[in-house]
Amino acid sequence: MKTFFKPSNILFYFLSAVVFFFLGMIFAGITNAGKDQGLAAGAIVFSYGVISGFVGSLSAIIVARILQERYIILINKIFAVIVIILVTFFVYRFLTLKAAADESQGVKFENKINLTFAAVVQPKLSGKNDTPIGLGMSKPSFMKIM
Repeated sequence: MKTFFKPSNILFYFLSAVVFFFLGMIFAGITNAGKDQGLAAGAIVFSYGVISGFVGSLSAIIVARILQERYIILINKIFAVIVIILVTFFVYRFLTLKAAADESQGVKFENKINLTFAAVVQPKLSGKNDTPIGLGMSKPSFMKIM
């Protein structure tokens, strides 16, 4: 039980959970697990990450009981480098996709007011009752009471 709570083992559990979380999400992205799923795609990919992170942390507990401490410290260093590489990759990818989306949308703010057709049409005050009332295709009858 003393080996279970060593600082190197606790770091090993945490790093293995994080690494396997990212690897599970990468696997889901490569296999198109969330393709054509709509809003559920994010939850599906996230669940792949959570499940693989859980499996990774359970396997880390088992491996920590078997291996000597010097090997666990070596694996911690390797996992730390992998986590740093994955985080920088995802941050870089997020920033480049955001910049590409901003360029494709043409983020230009103009001081023009976009009016719909119903807002442009002014009612005629000629006394006739054929003036457009309402917006769109419906014409509500405000004078009739049901």
